[in-house]
Amino acid sequence: MIRVLTTFLSLLYFFNVSAQRPEEIKWIKENSIDFHKENFYLLDSLLFNKRIIFLGENTHGASEYYDVKNDLIDYLYNKLGFKVVAWESNMLDCFVVNESKESLTPSEMLGCLHFAFRCEEALEIMKTLREEDIILAGFDSQPTVYSANTGKLLKGTDFLNEEYRERFFLIDSLAQTPSKGNQKKSTRRKHIELFEEFREDIFRSNLDEADKEFFQRSIDDRIDFLKNWNKNREARMSENLRYLIEHVFPDQKIIVYAHNAHNDPNNSEAKVKNFKSMAEMLPPEILDQSYNIALFGYAGQAKNNFSEVYEFKEHPKESIEHYMYQSGYERTFLHISGLPNKPETNFLFKEINTMYWGKFSNPKIMAKHYDGIILINEITPSAKVK
Repeated sequence: MIRVLTTFLSLLYFFNVSAQRPEEIKWIKENSIDFHKENFYLLDSLLFNKRIIFLGENTHGASEYYDVKNDLIDYLYNKLGFKVVAWESNMLDCFVVNESKESLTPSEMLGCLHFAFRCEEALEIMKTLREEDIILAGFDSQPTVYSANTGKLLKGTDFLNEEYRERFFLIDSLAQTPSKGNQKKSTRRKHIELFEEFREDIFRSNLDEADKEFFQRSIDDRIDFLKNWNKNREARMSENLRYLIEHVFPDQKIIVYAHNAHNDPNNSEAKVKNFKSMAEMLPPEILDQSYNIALFGYAGQAKNNFSEVYEFKEHPKESIEHYMYQSGYERTFLHISGLPNKPETNFLFKEINTMYWGKFSNPKIMAKHYDGIILINEITPSAKVK
C-alpha cells in the first residue's frame, strides 16, 4: 500500500511540475531567443517590414520592463528607423513636452506621462528620446498630470498665440483635479462649457488647419473625460492613435507603448477584463502593418498604479509564463504569429493562462492575441523618482 501511495505521489508531483509535454519543451528551447541587446538583431527579419510595433506590458511598475524597453527603443530607432514613441499618456501633454524637450530635463519630461510611469527607470527612456531625437507622442484621452504643468509648458511654446495659451492655461488649471470626487457635477459642467467655448473659438481662428484639428481633438479629450470619467477611454485612445498614425506621422515608423490589454487586438475574447480594447478598434489596414509584443514577468514584485508594492502570484502550470520559463533564459523572447498548429506548438492554440497585472488569472489562446512574447524571470518594483 505504501509503495502504491509513493508511486501515486511521485506521478502527481511529476504532473504538477511538468505540465508541458517533452516535445513542447524541446520546441520552446529551440525556438526561444535569449533576449539581450546582443541578440536584438534576431528580430530584424520579423520587424523590418512593419511600420508599427505594439510594445506592451502586464504591469507598469516593473523595473526590468523599462530596462528592456529602453534598450529596444534605442535599437528600433538606430537599426530599423522607428522615429516615434506613442505612449499611453495624454496626447496634448506629450505633444507639449516633445515641443519643449530641448529645454527640459528628463525629470521634467516625465511630467507628461501618467503618474504610473513616473519612475527612475523611465528617466532613462526620456534621456534616450532626447539624445536620439526620437519624437514623444501620446494617445491617451485622460489628462496626465491633473495639474497646471502642461498649461505652463504650453505657455512657453509657439503652438498657439499668447491669448490662446493664457486662456487654455486658465481653463485647464481649473478643470484638472486629483480625482472625480473633488468636483461636483455643477462645477464640471462649468468647466465643460468653458472648454466647449474655447473649442469653438479655435475653430473660428486663423490657425493652421492641422494645428487646429490637433488642438480641437485634444480639447474634446478633456471634455469627454469631464463628462464620462474614462468610460469612452478605449475608443478615444484608438481614435487618437489612428489619427497619429494616419495624419500626424503618416511617413514615420511608430512604437506604441501601452499595457498588454490596450494593445491586444482580441482582448474582448479574454476571460478577465474582456473589454473591447484600443487595438481591437483599429482598422485592419493598421493592424496588418503591425507587430504586437507583450511583456510578462514570472516572479517577483511590482508597483501598482498607486505606487503600492505587490507580489506576482504563482503561475498555474498551464500558463504562457510557465511554458516560456522552460527556455532556461533569464529573459526570453518567443515569436508566435503565423505558426502552424502542430503537437509541439499546440499550447499556443489552446486556452492557457496568463497573469493580468501579475495577480489575476486570465486565460487566452495566445495565437489570437500577440505576435511575440517577452518573459522576464525576476522582476523588481520600479523606483520612485528622486
